[in-house]
Amino acid sequence: MQLWKLGCRWGSNTPLFYDFIKNHSIVISWIDKPFQKNDWILIANGHTILAFAIVSEEMHSCVSNPNYKHEFEKLQIPFEDNLLIAKANWFVLQKEDQFKYQLQQGICKVQDLNTQNIFSKTLKKYTMEARKENLISLLKQKKQIILQGPPGTGKTRLAKILASELCNTNTHEGITLEQIPLTNANIAERLKDVESIPSASNRKTYRIKNIKNDRCTVILETNSSYEIPFNGIREAYKNRLWEGGQSNGFDPYNAAIAKYLHENNSLIKSKPIKESNDYALIQFHPSYTYEDFVRGIVVKNNGNEVEYKTENKILASLAAQANENYIDSKKDTKSITKEQWVKEEFEDFKDFIIDSMDSNSNYALNDTVNIIGVEEDAFRYTGNTWKNQFRMKYSDIIHLYMNNISSRKSIKKEEKISSLGKTHATYFKLLLDAFYDFMKGKKAPIINIQSIKQKNYVLIIDEINRANLPNVLGELIYALEYRGDSVESMYDIDGLNSIIIPPNLYIIGTMNTADRSVGHIDYAIRRRFAFVEVLPKILEDSELENKIFIKDKFIEVSKLFTSNIDEYILNSHTFLEKSEYLSDEFRVEDIWLGHSYFIAENEDEFKMKMEYEIKPILKEYVKDGILSESSLETINSL
Repeated sequence: MQLWKLGCRWGSNTPLFYDFIKNHSIVISWIDKPFQKNDWILIANGHTILAFAIVSEEMHSCVSNPNYKHEFEKLQIPFEDNLLIAKANWFVLQKEDQFKYQLQQGICKVQDLNTQNIFSKTLKKYTMEARKENLISLLKQKKQIILQGPPGTGKTRLAKILASELCNTNTHEGITLEQIPLTNANIAERLKDVESIPSASNRKTYRIKNIKNDRCTVILETNSSYEIPFNGIREAYKNRLWEGGQSNGFDPYNAAIAKYLHENNSLIKSKPIKESNDYALIQFHPSYTYEDFVRGIVVKNNGNEVEYKTENKILASLAAQANENYIDSKKDTKSITKEQWVKEEFEDFKDFIIDSMDSNSNYALNDTVNIIGVEEDAFRYTGNTWKNQFRMKYSDIIHLYMNNISSRKSIKKEEKISSLGKTHATYFKLLLDAFYDFMKGKKAPIINIQSIKQKNYVLIIDEINRANLPNVLGELIYALEYRGDSVESMYDIDGLNSIIIPPNLYIIGTMNTADRSVGHIDYAIRRRFAFVEVLPKILEDSELENKIFIKDKFIEVSKLFTSNIDEYILNSHTFLEKSEYLSDEFRVEDIWLGHSYFIAENEDEFKMKMEYEIKPILKEYVKDGILSESSLETINSL
């Protein structure tokens, strides 16, 4: 893989040429400078890099592709055998991300290390954003994905970021100065408590005074002073004018301030991922069951009695919450207004029932049956001679009222209430009549409330492959594929045993590919998930949250697994080649140690991680035959 620069000034038609190759997703070169497949091209207009492109096929003569002949002639470019063309994948840079490359040759290999470094950082930003957007798009299409990869690659963190993005909690991680506008107010705020800053070359120190709305004053050691407009600082920041220390023999003041703003970003911290009612995280383990995950029987102490009660667990509970929102989002504002009003009135009705109870805390439905308790979601009732107690769900009474159902016969036929409501229709009707009486003379508000927007809900399942998935999911294997269809659970709640996974509930699993001690995922379940690889990477300062990343040790350990780590760092699309130490039975992508092992608060903490985390797992790899015995010398020397 090589890095090239392709200039766009072919004659006097620069914009036309740039638009031509961009719109057709191609790159063009001469026969004596052929690009290879997977080479990266910096697309330049003079000194300014406008876009990146990665060559996606072998180059061929333009003459062999006459479809472009007319456009070549219009651009006054000779349509000859010595002109090569190839398809390419383009990354068009935003204006704030464009950068300078001083070499002016039309087509040349990029040897400058500083330019290669800028290219690598900018590409990483764009590929990370594109990857996140692709994963969101994949989730919306497939509904459930599994992030798989070796240990320490941030799979759970990525799952939280995706969940946060889907649920619109506005908690993006890793916000950096490059991702927000550098406004006058922003610059003034960040400079107000700064007494001095080093020059771009670090040879001098400047004092900052008189910070105004659009400029500040720089005072030199000689007590000379200069006013620096903020727009000049922004220009220096955008073009990274401080890189190299000096510019044209000078040490610009605006470059010094821009460098300070770049390196001291304490006011723009990474935002933590918020906990949200719209998503939940759970970790599987080998003894996990359907009763732990979907629905199961729990023992409750009900006064002097022990009660066995069926409860929705995390999946069924979140699915019910998402399904309620999904259904409500389809309703018109008039229906929503009425329903909200009825629910509010029902709260008053519950208070009315409590206030009407006798000295024994009973509310009589008839001469023999009484309500004996008002619980969170249901009235509890029993008969004078009954051995058991039963629950009358509030949602059933509200549903019957909302649909103008009042006769016992109609209640027994209604499908959307619990089975208990049908078998005990007589007693449900008695309470329903009481609610009708309570609502007499009351009118629904005329003003419509806002329509309910459909929300996204996300369940993160960490270490998803550590449980026996067919046993844990049960009948929901079907429901994962057929969203919105009701499936019958082996347990019922108040006579209802159906469960629905609605279209607005997404599932993100994480899986450690190096862990071979756990069961595999069978084909029926695998078909219902999309699998996405999450691999190790070099971390930027903006991703570290005031920690350090030990890059040299990461590279040193990575060489135990792959022989072309240097190429991979520059271009993550590079095919990973196995090292001499890695067994033929294993893929690099499955067992390579992730970047999180090399993050620490300080050097001392990392030394502890190296001694008690990294080395032990590498030695375990040798013991298991993943790495060869010959790797021990390198491991012991780390």
